[in-house]
Amino acid sequence: KESKIKEAIELCNKYGIIPITSAPSIELWYLLHFEKHSSYITGSKAERELKKYIKNYEKGLDVYDKLLPFVKNAIIEAKDLENKNLKDGKVIGDINTNPNTEMYKLVEYLINHE
Repeated sequence: KESKIKEAIELCNKYGIIPITSAPSIELWYLLHFEKHSSYITGSKAERELKKYIKNYEKGLDVYDKLLPFVKNAIIEAKDLENKNLKDGKVIGDINTNPNTEMYKLVEYLINHE
């Protein structure tokens, strides 16, 4: 998995695309809509935690409407988490920096370019 992610990031850099990472998975970003999270978590645990808020959650489920009311909270929590990771000397975008999500960058970009 790590080699595939590194390969994808290299391809992004080669073609001028800014990669957005979320470790351990996209579910961390979803979870931050509802709660602060700053300790190591597996993807499966993030999914289980998310089910506290979205009972029928499963990968691929359209959760946009359930997350939208809490997006500002998720942005704040993701930025706080990133700042904590940077303070701790961790590398943003590295699969080993867990938990961390850069999804807020994409979401802020979309909000500012509506």
